[in-house]
Amino acid sequence: MRRARIKSLALTDADFGALKVIPNRFNRDQTVCVLDMEYWKVAYLRSFQSFPLAKVGDSEQRMILAEYALVSKNEAASGKVTDCTTA
Repeated sequence: MRRARIKSLALTDADFGALKVIPNRFNRDQTVCVLDMEYWKVAYLRSFQSFPLAKVGDSEQRMILAEYALVSKNEAASGKVTDCTTA
């Protein structure tokens, strides 16, 4: 097993492929989320639209509007490990 650390990203080669360990400030220290990104996609609910805003001086300002969601193609492909302890 080969390990490498780049800033706060840890790369590990395991028997079943390469793993990236990325800390998340919104998770508890005892919780690990396991995600297979091949089973996640972005679904656009409303395509990108551009609207003109108020003109100030010579500049033209526009607003870009879009709605999207994160969709899981297979819920069983991801998981969560809780109550981990650090040594």
